[in-house]
Amino acid sequence: MILYSLPDWLMAMCVVGGIVGMALIGYFVFHWTCQPRFTDDNKSVALTVLTVVATINSLLLAFLAVSVWQSFNAADDAVVQEANTVGALARDLAIYNTAEARDARQRLREYANLVVTTEWKDMQRGEASPRVWDQFDRMFAVIGTLEPDTPRRTVMLPEILARANELLKQRRTRLHTSESKVPLTLWMVVLLGTILTFAGEQSIDAGPFRLAIDNMNRWDTQIAPTPDTTTGKR
Repeated sequence: MILYSLPDWLMAMCVVGGIVGMALIGYFVFHWTCQPRFTDDNKSVALTVLTVVATINSLLLAFLAVSVWQSFNAADDAVVQEANTVGALARDLAIYNTAEARDARQRLREYANLVVTTEWKDMQRGEASPRVWDQFDRMFAVIGTLEPDTPRRTVMLPEILARANELLKQRRTRLHTSESKVPLTLWMVVLLGTILTFAGEQSIDAGPFRLAIDNMNRWDTQIAPTPDTTTGKR
């Protein structure tokens, strides 16, 4: 959905402004073209239905907000865990310090750079980058060629392999959380509730508001101070 690729402030303006704009346009166009006449009973029923629909719609919107917030937290946790594993693996390879380890560390650095510069944009669309997968596979293959030649490296190699496998799992978790989105069915239910809310608003006449404005104007006119003819002051 194109809304997911917009900045937060622009997405908020589009959603809020679009809904308010459609409501106002629908209200004035309906009353200008149809010029309906509603009885008090019609208005009472419409307001009752409108209250129920608006309440249900508010609950669904609250559920959407909680769902999006949970997805955001899950994605944030996945990114932090993968970044921590990348840093730990890079330090292990630096201490291992063989030609193959230095090559693997360089490929790990390139993988991290590609995640930030290339795959991050693809994740906005819920997709993974084949180029980054290829870079990860090359890095993993180089780690698989490490051969311990000292007791210290013999102890370190299982830790390096474990971190590499952990990095693979955390990468998959990050990609999976990037695919999280609001189900289409829920979007349709909220959209239907919004349409019903707009439809109920059409039966509300603006006459009482105009009458209130006229009364306030009349009241202002009645209490306006009159000039003092004796002193020339107001």
